[in-house]
Amino acid sequence: DMVPPALVPAIKFHDSGEIVYESLDIIKALDDRFPERQLMRDDEQVAAVMEENDKLVSAGFKFAYGVRNTTLSDEEKGRLPQEFVEQLDKLDARLAERGPFMLGSDLSAADIALLPIMERFRYQLPVTAGIKVYDASRPNIQKWFDSIDGLPAYRERITGDEVSWVLAASIFLQLFGTGDSEEGKALVDKALQEAEAALGRIAAESETVAELSKEPGSREAAAKLISNREAVIADATAADKEPKSQRALERLPASAAPVVSQVLRNAAARLVGVSPVPVDEKDSEIAAKAARFVASRVSAPRDVGAPAARVLRMALFQEEKAAQLKAA
Repeated sequence: DMVPPALVPAIKFHDSGEIVYESLDIIKALDDRFPERQLMRDDEQVAAVMEENDKLVSAGFKFAYGVRNTTLSDEEKGRLPQEFVEQLDKLDARLAERGPFMLGSDLSAADIALLPIMERFRYQLPVTAGIKVYDASRPNIQKWFDSIDGLPAYRERITGDEVSWVLAASIFLQLFGTGDSEEGKALVDKALQEAEAALGRIAAESETVAELSKEPGSREAAAKLISNREAVIADATAADKEPKSQRALERLPASAAPVVSQVLRNAAARLVGVSPVPVDEKDSEIAAKAARFVASRVSAPRDVGAPAARVLRMALFQEEKAAQLKAA
């Protein structure tokens, strides 16, 4: 409703009602309203750095999805990996001169503009292309990521997480990569397996945490689960409909809605420190499937921040475990 043209990112200033689209325009608008901390600073300096960063982004996307570009020869396609690696090395060298951020000691528009793409490369390329962007061989890129991860606003609400990005990779491969070829299908399967492994690590962690209400993001997770309850139930019980994404996940029939609802209530209870109500033994199998499904559907930062996504998944995995024990 806020963004009728479906343009994202977008920001609404509540004092004036003005809506601003596009990342750079948003940054400029924020600079106008909060001049004490300028993100654009010297426009020419920022523009020069961003021009160099654009070369990296272009090389990265050509490398990731260039195999579908019919205008490129096999020889040109063969050069794409090395061209991308060279751009990564150049970025590492630039950060060595100025770091830890693009323009020195403070975050700027140049960092913000590049960050979403680099975060995507960080999590997806090790799975889909065998290239590690966050790697000791490029210590200054590592330091850049670490410096941004150290910013509370980014860490708590803006950053994505491994599960979300790797699952997204499987979708991107099918839409823009080679998802319909044998090689592409193998990469999609690999991405799904890596995401499942990451979920497994969170499930294992959930067995070691007694009080989820004390974990970072627990209140945010509970609030989002409660406010989106009806939509989550509808998504989980859409077995008779064609899913828009994550088709491999098993959805439940509409008749399972009451059980899904109880699973969500129990997960929310765990997040706020209230004892959950055990599901009936006859519903335990459905409850376990529902908890696993919703945990697999949570995405950061689309739904919640990364800390909230982590603790929400843990609450759901605790529900899954409780239901499995009930069934046994």
